[in-house]
Amino acid sequence: MQLRSWPLVAGLACIPIAGVSAQAPPCVDSGPKWELQPIPPAASWHAFHQLFLVNPCDDGVIGEAFSDFVVHKLATGWSSLPVLARLVASDTAFGAFVIQHIDGTTDEGELRRVAHMASERCPPGEALLCERISTAAKAALRDAQPN
Repeated sequence: MQLRSWPLVAGLACIPIAGVSAQAPPCVDSGPKWELQPIPPAASWHAFHQLFLVNPCDDGVIGEAFSDFVVHKLATGWSSLPVLARLVASDTAFGAFVIQHIDGTTDEGELRRVAHMASERCPPGEALLCERISTAAKAALRDAQPN
């Protein structure tokens, strides 16, 4: 399977500066302070959480890149689920963001693997997160099916 290049919006404009409003800049800003860089497939859940905290954009190619990262990370790095679970427990908005990005724009084989792992290999104490992941993956597979 060949992975898509995963762009992300990053730059100084995303980071709050002392004395400046902490409100995120609008996503429509396409000035030179924004640049597209790949999300490394090996990036950690901690790095992805930091990106969530500073990046105001979540649509179009950026949103698809987030979805690709989430599904690929779950499909190929299931052993890191306890790290994700700790982040989700401390930041419920991040948890919703991750679940939202388990969607039909991603690789169908990886979605199937995520649904299987969430149903069959859930770590102890993570049943609720696994259920949310499984439900989202199954819905994404249904949505990806031609009508």
